[in-house]
Amino acid sequence: MNRRGAVLIGIAAFAVGYALTVLLFFPGWWGRGAIVTVPDVRGRTLTQAERQIGRVGLEIERGSTFAHPTVPRGAVLAQSPLPGQETSRGDAVRVTVSAGPDQRPVPDVSGLSGDQARRVLANTGYQVHVEIVSDARPAGRVVAVQPAAGTVLRVPARVLLRLSAGPPPPPPSVVGTASSPAPTEPSEPAPEVPDTVVSLPPPDPRP
Repeated sequence: MNRRGAVLIGIAAFAVGYALTVLLFFPGWWGRGAIVTVPDVRGRTLTQAERQIGRVGLEIERGSTFAHPTVPRGAVLAQSPLPGQETSRGDAVRVTVSAGPDQRPVPDVSGLSGDQARRVLANTGYQVHVEIVSDARPAGRVVAVQPAAGTVLRVPARVLLRLSAGPPPPPPSVVGTASSPAPTEPSEPAPEVPDTVVSLPPPDPRP
């Protein structure tokens, strides 16, 4: 074998070894498996996220949907793999989508006590402000809730709970008026004085 043939064999061996090393330790550098960096699609709409992920050769996979108080409905809340991580071309990026702010109807708490109504409203996600008003219902009972029961609000939200202070006391009775004079105590009769007979001595006959 001449020197030129040995050189060619050496070059071929090096090329094969290099290719095997790349395939073994860096599989993403070959063909469709090229390594790409995952873009950040959080806060984007699902259409925008799909377009941006597709530009780098990745696919989008829609995951769960959750309510969020600030992220608009249909926008991406989270993603996996995370932004900046590396993955193989053709892999899927799973995204979690926002359902928008949570909205719930105001529950009906009529007929409940104040403590029961506050617990029901707080467990539904509302901040409760209490106002005491005069009403014929027993003290502490619910008079009204504002906004009215059934109104759909974004939570957390504030509601006004009106509770009864109890019926007003009856007016005081008045004794003795101009049209009906007060009765007076009857006067006792004067004591009877018996008749007294006074006997006088006879006149003295002596001059």
